Amino acid sequence: MALETFAPLLEQIEWSEPLFPPTPLPPALEKEARKALGSVPPCLEYTAESLWLSQAVIRLSQNPFAHLDPTLAQLVILVVSQDNSCRHCYGAQRALLKILGYSEKQILKLEHHLHLADLAEREKAALDFARQISRANPRPARPEREALMRLGYSQEAIAELAYCATSCCIINRIATMLAVPPMRSFEKLPESLMGRLMRPLIARSIRRKGIFELPEPPAAAGDIPFLPLITALGTSPCAHVLHRIVADAWTSPGLPRRARLLLFGVIACALNCPYSGAEICRLLESMDLTREEVEQVFANLTSPRLDPLEVKLMGLARETVRYRPEKIQKLMREVAGNLSRAQLLEVVGVCALGNALCRLSFLLP
Repeated sequence: MALETFAPLLEQIEWSEPLFPPTPLPPALEKEARKALGSVPPCLEYTAESLWLSQAVIRLSQNPFAHLDPTLAQLVILVVSQDNSCRHCYGAQRALLKILGYSEKQILKLEHHLHLADLAEREKAALDFARQISRANPRPARPEREALMRLGYSQEAIAELAYCATSCCIINRIATMLAVPPMRSFEKLPESLMGRLMRPLIARSIRRKGIFELPEPPAAAGDIPFLPLITALGTSPCAHVLHRIVADAWTSPGLPRRARLLLFGVIACALNCPYSGAEICRLLESMDLTREEVEQVFANLTSPRLDPLEVKLMGLARETVRYRPEKIQKLMREVAGNLSRAQLLEVVGVCALGNALCRLSFLLP
C-alpha cells in the first residue's frame, strides 16, 4: 500500500523571497551547464559563488541512469519534490510531466492518492519506495528492497532508484534553503503554443537514456569519507557522480572541516544512521574532540567546546532533516547574518549532501 501521509500540494507551499539576489554565472560554469544539460538551471544563479555546489547541481541534474527507466525517474522526482515541499522543483517537475504527456488528472492522482494512479503495481511500489527514502521515518531496509526485487527490479535498478530519490533530496534542499524562486514561465510552457510544438522533442530527449562520460576517480579518493556508500551504487554511472561530489565537498576550503563534520553528524543522528554516525565520530575524535564531547554535541546540539557559530549551525542542521519551507527559510535568514555568502552556500551544500548520504546508507549490507 502506498504511503498516504499528507504531502502539500503546490498552492499550499509557503515560499519566501530569495535569501539573496542571483549572481551572473562565470562563463566557464555556464558553458559547463549548457554542455551537460543543454540549458542553465536557474538554481545556478544562486549557487555560483560555490564552485563545487554549482557543479553538483549540474551533475545531479543529468540523471545518469544505466538501469532505471528514465520516465520512472521523472515520476520519482515529482513524488520526492512534493514530499520535500520544494516549490521550485515541484512546480517545474509538474510542468515537465505535462510535456512528457501526463494529463492534469493523472498528476493529481499521483499527488493525492498514489495507489490510485494510472500506473503498474511495480511502478507504484517504486514510487512508494522513493517516498520512504525521502521521509526516512523510518528509512526503507532489506525487506523493502526484497519486495522490489520480487517485482522484477534488479539490485542495480534499486540502487539507481535510491540514488534518484536522494539526489532529488539534495536539489530540493538547495532550492528550499536558498528560496530559489519558482520557474513560473516554465510552469506555463506546457499550455502554450511553443510548449505544444516543442513537446515531442523535449519528451524524446528526456526518455532517451544517455551515454555518460565517467570521470577519473579524484586523486584524493582514499582520503574522502563515505566511500562504502558510493561503492554500494555498484557500477552505475551514479556512483561516479556521487564520488566526485563527495570528493569536491570534502576538499572545499569554504567551511572549516570540524564544522562540516558537525553538520553531517547532527543529520546522521537525527536520521538514526549508524554507519554515518560512526564515521563522523571517528573523524571528529581524530581531530580535537573526545568521544564524550562528540556524544554531548549530538545529544544537546551544544557544548562548551563549540564556538557560537557552530552552535547556531547545529540547530539549522537538525531542521534540514524534516522541515517546513517557511521555518527553514526563516532560520537561514537568521544564520545568514553571521556568514559570508560563500560560507552560507557551503552550509547549504553540506546539509543537503549529508541528508542524501544518510538516507542512502540503507543500501549497505
